[in-house]
Amino acid sequence: MNYTDYDLMLLNRIKGAESVCLIGEDVLYFQQLIQMIYKTVTVRSYGASEILGSGDGFDYILIGDSIIKEGAGKDYLYRFTDIGFMTGLSGNAGKEENKTKKDTTILAVVKTLPMDFCCNAFIRAGYEILRSQKLRVMENAEEAYFLFDLKKHEEQESEKIETPSRYQTVYVLCPKAVKTGGAELLHQLVYHINRLGGNAYITYILSGDRELLTVPAFERYVYGHVRTVPEIIDEPENAVIIPEGWFIGVDFVRRAKRLFWWLSVDNFLEACMDYRRGSIEQEIALICQKTDIHLYQSAYARTFVELFNGEGKPLLPLSDYLNDTFLENSEAALKDEKQDMVLYNPKKGIEFTSLLMEAAPDLPWKPIENLTTEQVQELLRKAKVYIDFGNHPGKDRIPREAAISGCIVITGRRGSAANEEDVPIPDQYKLDEETKAPAEAVSLIRDCIGSYAERIGDFAAYRDKILKEKDVFETDLKMVFFGEA
Repeated sequence: MNYTDYDLMLLNRIKGAESVCLIGEDVLYFQQLIQMIYKTVTVRSYGASEILGSGDGFDYILIGDSIIKEGAGKDYLYRFTDIGFMTGLSGNAGKEENKTKKDTTILAVVKTLPMDFCCNAFIRAGYEILRSQKLRVMENAEEAYFLFDLKKHEEQESEKIETPSRYQTVYVLCPKAVKTGGAELLHQLVYHINRLGGNAYITYILSGDRELLTVPAFERYVYGHVRTVPEIIDEPENAVIIPEGWFIGVDFVRRAKRLFWWLSVDNFLEACMDYRRGSIEQEIALICQKTDIHLYQSAYARTFVELFNGEGKPLLPLSDYLNDTFLENSEAALKDEKQDMVLYNPKKGIEFTSLLMEAAPDLPWKPIENLTTEQVQELLRKAKVYIDFGNHPGKDRIPREAAISGCIVITGRRGSAANEEDVPIPDQYKLDEETKAPAEAVSLIRDCIGSYAERIGDFAAYRDKILKEKDVFETDLKMVFFGEA
């Protein structure tokens, strides 16, 4: 028998298992491969039309997509739901003695049917355990498997605080497979709504072939709470969060409440250049007309919306906070030994930054790019100075990540950096790149490196504010989703 890379990938996934259960005729062949490679593994197989009567727990359960083609398939999915997230398969799922303590991982193997069809079929059949989870996709878009870890789900469920929500379900729109500060914030919102007792889903905007949806770094925020736009239930008791980068979403929601979240101003204006149906003013007027509630992440965005919110729609704060990786290590970061290093974001203000590098080639300049969250933090904890010129479309994250990691932060005065509320650093560290000569900026950078020990204290108030942002975010969230707006 020939085995594909997909089969071998699944085989590697169950490495170390003591017991495996196979369900569905299309995965029965896998028994031979498992027993050939892992000789001590106990394997039990069931066809889609057979009765499950075992009370034993399994390390892994592999469900073939053939079960949704059989008449009994729906019953199987409901049977798993009845077990109530307990592990193992039982003919008498409701009996306490049939519940097992073993942590089971369920893999839904999608090979013989189109992936989108299978995903929706599992969901519609009522299998809550496989309800929009982490999606892994191989090179062939039709060869994928769904992965759901019961233990991880139970840990997330245990953190919930039951609070009455203003909405039955909240759908948070987000582009798929994007790792940005804005995308992380959208995922964080879903996590906290659910933690407080609400019912929220990250809802991906699909385009082209269906690929990996959730960025691995964000999976912990939305575990088991993933949807796509076509799955939105557009009813008055629900709400849809529309980020400014996908403003055309206001046209797709008819009955649910439309909450327009202004995560930035500049990114919205840039998107308008590509998709607007008239002038920018006309587009904003249309958005304001169709929006039920405006939410703003920054004072910069609040001021912008106030200029156009002629209908007086509610305008509420919904801020943000940094990844816990930065917050949890903030005290240790200040004790690290710093290097004479200047970090910069190559995606912003690179014209002015290039002039600085030309004026001071002896300084160790280093871009922040193509790094994981942990690698960004590690780099920031080593450097003495972080510069951030160019646009500040919202209350940007990297300047705050730099400050909380012990960097002296130097910015321009564009966008949110122009006001003291969004970027509350001493005025001397904000340079107008339109009027300041590169030599003046380089002189400040050199002085910051040489007098780091004295100057780092200028950012103590900024760091204190950053540490409180998570509490502020939760307060904002409670007002919007659990209080009266």
